[in-house]
Order: sequence, then structure tokens, then C-alpha cells
Amino acid sequence: MLLVVKLVAKSVEFIVSNDNVNRTLKAVGRYLQKHHILRTTKTKMYYEKPSEKKLRKSKESVRRRKKSFYNNSGF
Repeated sequence: MLLVVKLVAKSVEFIVSNDNVNRTLKAVGRYLQKHHILRTTKTKMYYEKPSEKKLRKSKESVRRRKKSFYNNSGF
């Protein structure tokens, strides 16, 4: 059994071995998460005003800085 996921620019093949579909679906999910495909799809699903986009990016930046501070400081 062969599971083919077709993306816009390329196609990716996930091979189901030993009829283990759950494992293959987890691999697909990890692939989509690693390459930020679901995140970009969700953000581009609806129009986002430039002011909202700027605010969202600012909040993401603050969150990343806080996360790196806590990871590096040993809290």
C-alpha cells in the first residue's frame, strides 16, 4: 500500500509497511509539522489585515524570546 501526499510544488511518498497505517499517518503528521505546512495553510486560509499580521508577528517574537530565555537560564 502506498500513501502519496501531493503538495503544491512537490509530491512526497509515504510507504505503508506491514499494513501499519497509523504509523504512516504519524509520519505524515510529523512531516507536515516539521515543514510548517499546516501552520502556513491555516494562516493563509483567510485574509489577514497588515495591522493584524504585524501584531501577530510581534506576539510570536515575544513568545520566542521568552521561550529561549527560560530554556537558556535553567528555570
